[in-house]
Amino acid sequence: MVEAEERRLRSEGKWARGRDDFMGVLGIHRAEIRHSRILAWLLDPCGRHGLGTQLLRALLAKTTNPGGDSDGGGAGLLEEATSQCEVPIEGGRLDIVVEAPGLYLVIENKIDALESKRQCEHYFRTVSQPERRFLLLAPERRVLRTESQDVHDAFGICTYAELAVFLEEALGRGLAEASGRAVALDYLKTLRREFS
Repeated sequence: MVEAEERRLRSEGKWARGRDDFMGVLGIHRAEIRHSRILAWLLDPCGRHGLGTQLLRALLAKTTNPGGDSDGGGAGLLEEATSQCEVPIEGGRLDIVVEAPGLYLVIENKIDALESKRQCEHYFRTVSQPERRFLLLAPERRVLRTESQDVHDAFGICTYAELAVFLEEALGRGLAEASGRAVALDYLKTLRREFS
């Protein structure tokens, strides 16, 4: 009787197992570059996710701004932001870069790998834009692998659990009818499952 009931439930799709998030189903839920790509999309104010600048503003609040303004370029300028992944620089590449008038945000993304020795220091010394900001994104709070205090001071730290909170808040205020909203919601599911 139990086997017959199980077969019935299976045939009706009511006996479920496995992942229910897109990245998990594809087996890329810990793939750093895949997270970088979706995050770059979420940070583009014109992305079809309907979040505008909300997630970008939340991440900027985790950074140090040597210029003193609170939103990375002044009111109204973040709407002009563009984002990209795998930006080549001398001796390496930047995982995510967000540019807007008065802002050059570099996000170093680490999931299962550690920062190579002085990697963040190299980025700090190589990126020369005066409006630069730096953020290290990782599953847990990390200490930069450098002895330079100016590098420690320049890098904000954000965990993936914090990112999930920021994304959830942005989705709560975002455009409900945005065509890409389902993608952002599904990514939030991955963040909660992997990093909470």
